[in-house]
Amino acid sequence: MWKSVQNARELDGGSILSSVLPNQTLTLPKNQQLLNIQFYSQSKHHISLNSSYKIPKEIISWMVHLTERNVKHYYEQNTELGWNSDTKLREFQSKLAMFLIVYSSINNNPLAFIHYRYLIENKNAVLYLYELQIEESMQNCGLGMKLMQIVVQIAKESAMKKVMLTVCNSNENAIYLYKVKLGFTVDEYSPKYSEEFGYQILSKIV
Repeated sequence: MWKSVQNARELDGGSILSSVLPNQTLTLPKNQQLLNIQFYSQSKHHISLNSSYKIPKEIISWMVHLTERNVKHYYEQNTELGWNSDTKLREFQSKLAMFLIVYSSINNNPLAFIHYRYLIENKNAVLYLYELQIEESMQNCGLGMKLMQIVVQIAKESAMKKVMLTVCNSNENAIYLYKVKLGFTVDEYSPKYSEEFGYQILSKIV
């Protein structure tokens, strides 16, 4: 299990993304907007001239602020989690952190990102989704669905057993996306009384 995770961390993430999304672009069905996706890693293991970079500071700052705008209120409703910008910044700066970032093909502005890591969870090699955040202007147009489908494919390409994530119970839109549209289910190691904890752990075998 640990060997699988170690191997996945040392893979060229840009090459994996290219195998899942050959030209690293996608078109949203609702508005036909062309978007570019880039892979980033904080780890020095990933070396790819065209798709794997240590993430720029200004992009990290944007990610922290976007996450705060989108989900701070969910965190604050949950005393178990709470919101702390510095903690979130450290998460993004971790050497285990990997990212898919979506840019506009028109002005190259960042529009959405995914933060994930390869981990061992309860003796399983998993891709753990930490964040899926989308700018308000790009929400409700199918981008979240597309990105999650890419994440599942990356997990398969990386020989992970499943994709896991944590979601606040009050985030009904995210729960609908994960459970209804993508087929995630409550993981066996999710808190038994999720109402008390305010969150649940979901997973999907890949």
